[in-house]
Amino acid sequence: MGLAPLAVVLVLLSPMAGQPRGQQDAPGFYECTARTRSVAAPTVGLTLCDARPTAALERTTAEGIQRREGALVLEIDAQGLAAREGLMRGDLIYRVSGTPVTTAAEAAARLDQITPARDTVVNFLRGGRPYRVQLRRE
Repeated sequence: MGLAPLAVVLVLLSPMAGQPRGQQDAPGFYECTARTRSVAAPTVGLTLCDARPTAALERTTAEGIQRREGALVLEIDAQGLAAREGLMRGDLIYRVSGTPVTTAAEAAARLDQITPARDTVVNFLRGGRPYRVQLRRE
């Protein structure tokens, strides 16, 4: 009596529709506030909105998950400075060059001041965990 051949089936799941790309590995912890307007930061290639925590953030008990006020990355130009340095859709920017930002307008204004003369540190949350990148205009 022979053995039947073994088959392995791989299923690739796409992220849920509308879920920001940066939050694929965790629940979406932030969303745009009601009646928010998107704000462009063309210098770095981002579109931002004012953010508020979602119910998923309220329910989490995982260690190291942070809650901040800031600007949610809605869109990112794949050829822009922010994308080249690793920022992603769904990231929550909460500090630019050492200055806390609580709205999309504040974040965009600070990001648009990036110069070629020096690095600008941008602090952000991805999946509730803190990260930072250094941006410098070319």
